[in-house]
Amino acid sequence: MATTHSVYGPQNPYADPTVERSFWDFADGLTLLLVNFIPSITARKGYSGRRKVAEAFVTYYKNNGHEQGSKLALNRYNIKVTGPVLTSTYQEVLRHRAAGTSVRQVMEDITLDGTYLLKKGAMVQMPCSVIHTDRDLWGADVNEFNHRRFMKNPESTIVTGNHKRPKAAAFRAFGGGHTLCPGRHFATTEIMALVVMFVMRYDLIPAGGEWIAPSCEKTGIALGIMEPDTDIPVLVKSRSEYDEGSWAFTLADSEMVFAVVEEDVN
Repeated sequence: MATTHSVYGPQNPYADPTVERSFWDFADGLTLLLVNFIPSITARKGYSGRRKVAEAFVTYYKNNGHEQGSKLALNRYNIKVTGPVLTSTYQEVLRHRAAGTSVRQVMEDITLDGTYLLKKGAMVQMPCSVIHTDRDLWGADVNEFNHRRFMKNPESTIVTGNHKRPKAAAFRAFGGGHTLCPGRHFATTEIMALVVMFVMRYDLIPAGGEWIAPSCEKTGIALGIMEPDTDIPVLVKSRSEYDEGSWAFTLADSEMVFAVVEEDVN
């Protein structure tokens, strides 16, 4: 109980004896819950205990109890809340830095837009950087970095006269159709996990005092992402409030799909 008080603060849900008992009912019934066969009947106490604990924490966060808790509780909440921002930032980075090219073979003569004749057997190359910098698709701010550009909640997205909400099909960082990158979920999970670990544990400071976007003119044509022409020196400092103790991170299995392209949603 002392540990939960130190983590969750004065509004600690476990300070309520009913919630505390519910937690132990949940823990004791975990095996039957994992079987997941009509748990409301076969694991009644554990099922009820889990529901009561969940409801207690919903109330805790609605009442902003985490703001009076430890930094661990606050950061855990912030990562959950800012998840869409983090995902949108990741997609916006790829919009600016992806360098892949989709290639298609023309199966029969066809004229596009009444102007362009594509002959049967010809190969069509479609660099994603061209699509990602199309002002008609992205708006007048197409060359700006807007970390909220891909957020689906209109109230959370910066929308100005220069900004257009992107069409899902306009984001081609992982290709599309039959050639959609099969490793996109692995890559996304790996990158996002590393970013979250850094955000929680370290500060990254440019060695020169300010961030300067590097040139990427030497990037090879076969690479799917732009590579900086020079190294980017940074200072990595652990946050003083987290110096004590040790950290351990684990990745667990999940049935959820990390939707980073239109095909993941549809």
